[in-house]
Amino acid sequence: MALSGAGTILLAFAFFYFPWQSFVVDQTRQRLFEGRDHWFDFSQKMTSQKDKASAIAIRAELNYMIRMLHEFTVPVLAYCIVLQYLLRDDPEQGENKLDRLVNEFDSIEVREEARKVAANAILQITFCMWRRSLLMIALIPVITAVFVVMSATLGSARSLGISLERSVANLAVRGNRQLVPK
Repeated sequence: MALSGAGTILLAFAFFYFPWQSFVVDQTRQRLFEGRDHWFDFSQKMTSQKDKASAIAIRAELNYMIRMLHEFTVPVLAYCIVLQYLLRDDPEQGENKLDRLVNEFDSIEVREEARKVAANAILQITFCMWRRSLLMIALIPVITAVFVVMSATLGSARSLGISLERSVANLAVRGNRQLVPK
């Protein structure tokens, strides 16, 4: 009986987890493509050669993020953090390459737009790492149990559902405002 249960869990894992990984990576790549294309369209209006060169460098960084997205996982992130902590002499040592590129722009408007694009890309990669992690998949039953307990204690499931829908709608509207050009 235990062997049958273990086999069922392994099959479920094989048929769900690996396709889920592909789906999440493809979806995040699409979002990063959209951000990169928005940046490309925005950077076409630049007149300064210095700004154009920095815009090309940021687009190259975005392309690198898209190309290497499948490598960004929670264990890799933890490994990089440990290595950075161990190998860095000064904990306050300078800014990263992306921050340097953003700060090279002459125009404040362009600098702010570049920060938005870079922050959105990093946020999308972070969500991708979280959604791909086994920890998140293992926490789904816990999150479901918390949701059920909250709905039973804080009010009806309908009122809790309505407040969650409002929260999600607010986040979606905020996200759409960033994607739609002004």
